[in-house]
Amino acid sequence: MRHLIDNFNCVEDCPIFADMFDFCCMYAGSSLAAARKLCAGTTDIAINWSGGLHHAKRGEASGFCYVNDIVLAILELLKFVSREFRPAAGTNFTRSDTTPGFFTSTSTFTTEMVSSKRSTPPTES
Repeated sequence: MRHLIDNFNCVEDCPIFADMFDFCCMYAGSSLAAARKLCAGTTDIAINWSGGLHHAKRGEASGFCYVNDIVLAILELLKFVSREFRPAAGTNFTRSDTTPGFFTSTSTFTTEMVSSKRSTPPTES
């Protein structure tokens, strides 16, 4: 059992806890539901306040993230959008080392990062 825990990186910042499977199903399922509502046109805005766990890798937990719900939602969106439409992800205030990597082999997806740091100090008036 210990080798499985190590293989999936469920140590240190990704500990195993009670009801972990249900937790992952809820936050990832909420992101999928949001994407489906957007695609169906039943809403113009969808926010999953518990989602955005973008550090999880394929087959490996990372950075307190067990399932990369952003990738799942983008894959759902890509089922319904035209090839000309390019959804963007990663517009958060942390650097994701994983989400852009899932889409390096496709031309229908671009990533943009927003930094919370100023590049130059503000000027005084």
